[in-house]
Amino acid sequence: MCGLEPEKMKAVTDGLETADTLTLVRKPRLTEKHKGGRIWNEGKPEDRCMVNWIEADYEEGSMDPTDCAEALSD
Repeated sequence: MCGLEPEKMKAVTDGLETADTLTLVRKPRLTEKHKGGRIWNEGKPEDRCMVNWIEADYEEGSMDPTDCAEALSD
């Protein structure tokens, strides 16, 4: 996933851009054309899980897993 747009991903993980700029986030939200259709809506647990994971500090305990657990339980 990080190889799709490495420069943008680095900017997001460095806190210089938001995850909304990534194709990995735009396509599932259908804010950019996606052959597979909408995967999730912005603000739903699945979306928050992905965005929080991308924007996390990568330090153990820095990310609240609640949204991911909720998304996986559906």
